[in-house]
Formats: sequence, C-alpha cells, structure tokens
Amino acid sequence: MKTIKSILMLVAVASIGVLMSCGEDEGPSALTIVSIEATGTDVLTGEPTTVDLNGATAASGVPVDLVLNVTFDREVDAATATNTTVAVDGIAADVTVNGAVVTLTASQELARGTDYVLTVGEIQAADGGEFTAVSRTFSTGGVAEVTPPNADAQVAYWKFDGDDTDEMGAFNADNRIAVSYTADRHGQAESSVSFDGDATLIEIPGADELLNTDDFTLSFWIKSDGSDVNDNDETRGQFVMGLAAWYGMQFEIAPNYNNCKLAASYTLEDGTVTGQDLWWSTKGDLGWQGWTFDQDVSGSGGLAGIIKDKWAHFVVTYDAESKIGAIYINGELRKSQDFNLYGETHPLYNTVGMGYRGNDAPGNKLAFGFIQGSENRIVTDDWANPIDTPDNNHFKGLMDDVRVFSASFTADNVSTLYNAEKP
Repeated sequence: MKTIKSILMLVAVASIGVLMSCGEDEGPSALTIVSIEATGTDVLTGEPTTVDLNGATAASGVPVDLVLNVTFDREVDAATATNTTVAVDGIAADVTVNGAVVTLTASQELARGTDYVLTVGEIQAADGGEFTAVSRTFSTGGVAEVTPPNADAQVAYWKFDGDDTDEMGAFNADNRIAVSYTADRHGQAESSVSFDGDATLIEIPGADELLNTDDFTLSFWIKSDGSDVNDNDETRGQFVMGLAAWYGMQFEIAPNYNNCKLAASYTLEDGTVTGQDLWWSTKGDLGWQGWTFDQDVSGSGGLAGIIKDKWAHFVVTYDAESKIGAIYINGELRKSQDFNLYGETHPLYNTVGMGYRGNDAPGNKLAFGFIQGSENRIVTDDWANPIDTPDNNHFKGLMDDVRVFSASFTADNVSTLYNAEKP
C-alpha cells in the first residue's frame, strides 16, 4: 500500500510540474482593440464630432480633418506602430503612440462623401503580445466631389470650401475684402462664399488667360439675395463677377431681375477684339440680331422666380466652330444666339473665339462680387468703383463651385453637370 501511495504522489507532483511548465511556455496573451474613434469637424454642422469606427457596421459621417485614436487593451510597443502598420488607404498621416493608444493624424483632408479603409496591421504589445490584423471601412461626411464633363478642359475651379483656392492650381486669389463663408446648397458648413452686397470682393490675378481660348464655358452656383430695393421697391442689379467689365467678361443680373447676361469680348479673324452681350431677356424676345432662342418666363415669375433667394446653377457657353453662344439655368436652355446670322459684313460674323481687350495687371484680375477689380479703372464711372461707392450693384448672396473650361458644353453636358451638383 505504501508503495502504491508513493507512486500516486509522484504522479501528482509530476503533473503539477508539467502544468506549471506549460503555463510558462504559453507567453503573453494576444493584443486586442478596445475602441476606434475618429475625431474632427462635422462637415454639416462645423462642430467637433467623434465617430465610432469599431461598431458592427461601417461608420459614416467621419470628419475629413481626420484624427483616429485606436485604443488597445494594454500598452503598445511603439516601434511596431507606424504609418505602415496603421494606415488609411491613400492618405498620408503621422502615427504616434501613448501607452495603449495609437493615434493617426491625417496630413491632408480626406475627400468628402468617400469610402476609405483603415488597416491596423502587425502591431505588438509592450509585453510581446501579438495582434491579428484587422480593417475597418468607413465613409466621410458631406458630398463627394464631382468629375465634370470635359474635365480635361477645366482650367479653373473654385470650390469655396472655406477658402478661395483654385483646385486646378493656376488661378489663386491674391486679394480678399470682407469675405466670409457659410453653408452651401448641400448644408455643408463653411462651404460657400458669402457676399455682403457692399464690399465683398475676391480677386484673381492673371485671369485674362481664361479668355485665351476658342471655346469657352463658365459654370457657377449662386443664391442671389434680393433684399436690397430702391424707392420703387425694385431690387437693384448685381454684378456677379467681372474681368475688366465687358473688356474681358462680366456676368450681371439686371435690376428687379429683368434679365441676365454675359458681356464678353470676342477675337476676330484679323486678330482684333470686339465686345458683344449674350443676354436672356426672359420675355421670348427674338427681335435682336442673331437671336435664335429666348425662353419666355414672364408669366411664371420671370427670372426672380428662378433665382431670387434660392440656389441656382448657371452655365454660359460659346462654341467657336458653330459661333453659337447659350445660357442655361438649372440645366435648362434659356437663351441662344448665332453669330453666323449677323451677316458677312458684320465683324462678329468672323469671330474665331473669345478674347481680352482690357488693360494689363492689375486690370486683368477677375473679381468675384463686382464688375472689375479694386485697382482696375478701365471703366471709370463712379458706379464702377468697387471701393469708394459700395452700393454700386455689388453682388449680394452666396456663390459656390465656379468652373471655367476651354471647351464648349452641349445640352447633355450641362444636364450632366447640373444633375451631379444639384442638392
């Protein structure tokens, strides 16, 4: 009996030793994620926000000024957490470690309304615990950027998402007066520029190059504020934008919303440049030379019913080969004219494209919000001085997504762009 008891005790002691030995060989437990949070500014409200990226479904509304905090169950080996092992696809970022928290700070804004993937790869705990790679799909807040028709011919694009940068890179502003930003037509905060109707001006140097083209298209969104009226209760006119006035180009809305037009200059075969207005009377008037279409909206509220105090999309285009110019508003043709109908004896019968006949710098600045730049006196009348006389038909309202193309737009092109950009 003693022998059996002794053998059993030896077996028990050996088993305990084996168990202890096995426990020592297992090593540290796996590293796990506790939470993933994205912080930044909400595109819609402009307020700070935090979004959970570790939920069961893909997160949405993630801020574009992205900071990601990945929290683990214990301290992380900092040498293993880099912008290679913690990354958002296609986005440059800095990665730092503070104990159990790995922070990814994007070096650039993410695109709005776009899907991204966060990958957390081969990271280790400070105690050597391994981590199994995971990924999280998420989408940023706001509306995705539009690729317009004739994108390869887009020479300037001002998004006005909190600044006046030309996304194409060549036509950046060098002067700003009384500029502020507010929500755009999609409700995105700080995403359209606001003009006070008195002084607000954004000036783009070297803009005469925009008219160095045969075909031409100008596209923009505005919300015209019709609150400024005269003694007859008529809304004053508004110069939406201008490049040396009609010596380059200008777009204006007539008093009381009676009509709108692009006054522009055109190059002739002999190299000279002359001016002509492309304007929509809104009354079905075809009594002018070369007019081929003039939509009559006089019985349905006129131009005011279409654009006053509401967002509206404008496209003004000129095709050099056909010599046809047109105005579209909200995707619909409103006006067209044909220089071929001017007759062979008329100078405009021989147009070959757009042109510029204004003065040199600083006169060649495009002014958003007025007929000409603050330092340009090519039109010397007092009403054309944007500094000394603030009530001279400055644009009042909001402006967004201004595009210039060295290409003409067809009706289908216009419809495609309008439908892509509309709220």
